[in-house]
Amino acid sequence: MRPDFLFPSQAAYRDPAFPAERLRMLAAKTTLKERWGQVLREADRIPVKHILTLQEGVSESDFREITGAGIVLVVPQALHQRFPKPVRSSLLTLEAFLAEVRLLSPELRA
Repeated sequence: MRPDFLFPSQAAYRDPAFPAERLRMLAAKTTLKERWGQVLREADRIPVKHILTLQEGVSESDFREITGAGIVLVVPQALHQRFPKPVRSSLLTLEAFLAEVRLLSPELRA
């Protein structure tokens, strides 16, 4: 399986000299269902995976299972209120994810 997006680039990911801690991957999934498990098999060099989803909420137990597997959910800010209150602070907005990528990859700052 191939990741949807690699940051800063596919070339950086393939370069063993490029520090793995500066790599990020973002999978795009409209809904999570069982698909989040597929993401775990992508981008082996990147231990923490990010999934951008438009799903309107998940149960707290599903959220714990997903995040326990090393996945961070990236959700549009407008959908955060549809998630249980205890998990909202652990969600990233797309803007926050991109800000993190820019900090780790000066070559992407524009």
